[in-house]
Formats: sequence, C-alpha cells, structure tokens
Amino acid sequence: MAVMASAEFGSAAAVGAGGMDPNKTTQITQLLIRRRRSAILAADVAGYSALMGTDEERTLKRLDAARSIMDSRIAQLGGRIANTAGDSVIAEFPNAVAAVRCAVEVQTALRQRNAGQPPAERLQFRIGINYGEVMANRADLLGDNVNVAARIENLAEPGGVLISASTHEQVYGRLEVGFRALGEQALKNISRKVEVYEVLLDGDARAAGKPVTAQRSATGQRSTGSSRPGRAAPPPPMPRPRSRASPPCRAPAR
Repeated sequence: MAVMASAEFGSAAAVGAGGMDPNKTTQITQLLIRRRRSAILAADVAGYSALMGTDEERTLKRLDAARSIMDSRIAQLGGRIANTAGDSVIAEFPNAVAAVRCAVEVQTALRQRNAGQPPAERLQFRIGINYGEVMANRADLLGDNVNVAARIENLAEPGGVLISASTHEQVYGRLEVGFRALGEQALKNISRKVEVYEVLLDGDARAAGKPVTAQRSATGQRSTGSSRPGRAAPPPPMPRPRSRASPPCRAPAR
C-alpha cells in the first residue's frame, strides 16, 4: 500500500502574519492501491463532436437516453461505472463474460433504437473490452490494462464491439455470439501489439452468412487469421477413357 500525505500546519504566529487558521486540522490524503483482475469496458460516442455541432440539446437528450440503457445494463450485470467524461464511459466488471454480455445487450438495444434514424443522426457507441490486472484507488481505475481497453475501443466501428485476446480466452464457448479474429493490432501509446477480436452481433452474423468463431488447433492454440480458412476445392474429375468402337459387322459375300 502506497501512502501519499500532505499536511498543513498552522500556528498563532502564522495567523498573525496572515497565514493559516491554527484550528484547521491536518489534512492527510492516502493513496490506497489495490490490485485485482477485472474486465474493463470502455465506450464513447462515435462522431460526438459533429452531433453536438449540429444540435446540442437534441444530442444531449439522446445521449442521456442511451446512457440510461447502458447504465442499467452495467448495474444489472454486476458492473460499476468507474469514470465518465462527456460521452465516454469506463466500467469495471468482475468477469469478462458479464462485460461482453453487457456490450452485446447495449449495442443491440441501441441498434433497435436507431433503426428509424437517418445514418447521420444516429447516436452510436464504440465499445472495447480488455481483461487483466488493474490498480484500484478507491473508485478510480489505473493501469496499462485500462489504457488498452480504451485504445481497443478506438478501433471499433460505430455500433461495434472489439475485445482483446485475454477477454476472448475468458468468454470462448460461454456466450452465444460469434467472433472474428482481426489479428495483432498496434495501439496508440501501448508498447506491445494486442490481438483483437470483433464480436459479431445479430446483424453482423447475418451479413456474414453465419457466425465466424476463432478456431483452435489440436494443441489448443487460436488461429490469428482474419477469417476462417476456406476448404480447398477438390480436383476436377479425370475424363473417362473413350472405348474404341467395334467395326461394323458385314454380311458374308455370296
């Protein structure tokens, strides 16, 4: 546990010179760092500045309605909101399954809500999820894995969900959703590349024909290709040899 303290000490002499109140108590701020493994969901609104520039009041009302959907899903699935700033949200979940389920339910509900809106007026969240060790200081979340979640979210399409490989490892086979492997991605201000998967929502699965899930080899390793490898076409059949025609039978000469 790291402790950071700052103290203000007063005295009668200081007050006489225009200093501190001698009756003011000593102020001590403690930085209580606790490490734990959590799933971090990062979300923000795609094109938020443009929406605000078009109609501020309408955008804020729609953001409030969308946040009501997101906040209720987070609470229902055992998560908590760690930080918000404008249109962005950082939420913490005790496990990756709850975080991904929350993201899927939020994006599905918002897609239905946006169905009647022109594309330019749709308020859509991008969501990124990472699973790993974080540092918690009371309500605040700190650490590299929080930053990774935010950077993965930056790669997502409007209305989409991207997850890290560590998240995929936790949810593989536990949720009825498809995944598409996007390979290793370079993330801004992150020293290492991170393997990323796209979560296929209902509309995405239909567009792709059927869900694409990450494949595992016989040794249990995931493939990193962007899609399931296609099966090689069988060779064309060999032509049958022609049978030689028998000569016509002729009647014997008389």
